[in-house]
Amino acid sequence: MTSTTDHDRARRHACACPCGEARFEIRARPFARLYCHCLICQRIYGAPFADVSVLWPRDLMPASPERVKTARYRKPPALDRSTCLACGRPVHGVLAFGPLRAFAFVPTANLVSVDAPAPVAHIFYHRRVADIDDSLPKYSGYWRSEIATTMMLIRRGIAANPR
Repeated sequence: MTSTTDHDRARRHACACPCGEARFEIRARPFARLYCHCLICQRIYGAPFADVSVLWPRDLMPASPERVKTARYRKPPALDRSTCLACGRPVHGVLAFGPLRAFAFVPTANLVSVDAPAPVAHIFYHRRVADIDDSLPKYSGYWRSEIATTMMLIRRGIAANPR
């Protein structure tokens, strides 16, 4: 008998940037979803916060390098963020600590053929443009956001895909 996770892993889910030029796939349903209020996300997304879904990097089959520009906007640990060369919108990102790839982030709007999980938190909330009135936890401060997010994602990722 296969579990839902095993079945989900066997499938490839189509994803794309808003204009459709930077196409990529994921091999598993994301295990978490966050609202990030950091200044980099505000600038890259052109919005008060980024709505991102999270999965393991091994489950991301990235867009062709000819379709995206990948850049790191701060020193590690930091996301290698890919944006579409045609529309300039975010495509996906991978959090790396040197050679260790920890998490992959996909703008929730880019999930074409898979349902996104429910959001679980706001991070870097101290950088918010406006207060958000919801019941989700709100983490402020750089280190508090980093530590809380990392711990939460590890727990959720392991629970979603025990090995």
